[in-house]
Formats: sequence, structure tokens, C-alpha cells
Amino acid sequence: MSEKLSDEEVKILESIRSGRNFMTDFVDGLGLPPLRAAELTEKLEQAGYIVRNGYTGSKYYMFHLTEKGLGVLPKLTPEEEELAKDGLTKEDLLVLNAIKKLQEEKKPIVAETVSKASGVSTTRLVTVVNYLIRIGCLSEHGMIRRHVKITAKGEELLNKHKAKITSSEKT
Repeated sequence: MSEKLSDEEVKILESIRSGRNFMTDFVDGLGLPPLRAAELTEKLEQAGYIVRNGYTGSKYYMFHLTEKGLGVLPKLTPEEEELAKDGLTKEDLLVLNAIKKLQEEKKPIVAETVSKASGVSTTRLVTVVNYLIRIGCLSEHGMIRRHVKITAKGEELLNKHKAKITSSEKT
């Protein structure tokens, strides 16, 4: 593999850096067909940019960056670095903030209202919400219809990064 990476390969590396390190994150979050995601991760692994978390069970579909992989990505801003330490992006914060406000206003927390309040497309929202549930910032319940609510961890991270939400809303 040449040192020049495709846009798709870079997007996979960025996804892993942001904590979205499951094969399903590449398929759902990046819109890659499953076979294409598998081909790309295999190439990235063989070239030394990523490593699987294991070779059995679900660990086979989880990845982390190597120094080489990290080295080819654009540098994060100080704000992005601080968020990354908590496994978050600005987009995650906007969604958490929207859900918190909707909860406080006792409005329905459905894709359309969260999308409108956060500025995140409904298609992208599914991936963000799934990730926030996985890291414990949101909880879910309901069998037929999914209901989410912010957790204590989500509240804590929102409070910690409140200034970043305000600066994102201004831009």
C-alpha cells in the first residue's frame, strides 16, 4: 500500500481516533458498504495503520490506531483534543445538549426534534446516539419505540465542555 491514503481510509482512521472503532461504525457512520469497510480495514491493518483489538469474537471487529495511523491524520485543535480525551466530538456535544434541552422542556425526543435542535442530520444522528449510548452518556429503553435520556455521565460531560457548545452554536 502506498503512503497516499484514500479519503475513505482517512475517514476510517479519523473514526477510530474519535472512539468509533467498531466495523459497524464504518458501515453506519461513514456509509460504507460492509464488504468495502472490511477491505479497507484489512488494507489499513496490513499497512500498519491500525490493529485489531483481538482475533476472536467481537474484538475482531474493533480497532485501534498505531503510531503510524495517528501520524497521518491532521492534528486536532486544542478544543478537539480536550473533547477526544473524553471520547467526544463537537457533534456529540450538540446532540447531548439538544437531548438535555428537550428533556428539560418535556418535549418529545424523536429524531426530527433532536436533529432540528442539534443541527445534526437524522441519518447521522442514529450513529451519534448509538455511540453516546455505548459510552454511557445516554440510556435507552423501550421495545417498539426507542426512548433515550441523558445519564449522569452525559450531564457531567456537558457541564465540563459547556463553553464548547456555546462556541459551536455561534459558528
